[in-house]
Amino acid sequence: MKEGIEQECGAVRLDEALRALPRTEASTDFVAAVLARAARATERRRTKVRRRASLIASAAFLLVASVFWNQHLAHRQAERRAALVDEHRRLVQDFDDLRALAERRTQIRLGGDATTDLFLDLAALPAVAQPTPSLNATRSRS
Repeated sequence: MKEGIEQECGAVRLDEALRALPRTEASTDFVAAVLARAARATERRRTKVRRRASLIASAAFLLVASVFWNQHLAHRQAERRAALVDEHRRLVQDFDDLRALAERRTQIRLGGDATTDLFLDLAALPAVAQPTPSLNATRSRS
């Protein structure tokens, strides 16, 4: 109980001491200065939020762009591979046609000029092994 009375007396003395201090008036621009400081703090928070949002949006854009780029590269690689396979098939067919022609003829004139004639000796062409399916052909395309 004694502590409560002492605390009350201390509070009364503090109150009296504060009243005894000379009263100072706020400057004329005090309110404007406080409001300006609050506005700057708010603007700093908004700037941070905008900066974070733009960084997140940039990261998301880069992620999506990299996914699309990788798909584009995979598609181009698949197209190139398909074109090479088709070209290989055409070359094999052309070679087979030449071999069939070689059974009937032993030479094909390729051209020339007045002093030189160019011939392809079909009998001297080596035998070509037929293509076998590669492991890559059985792989699934993604």
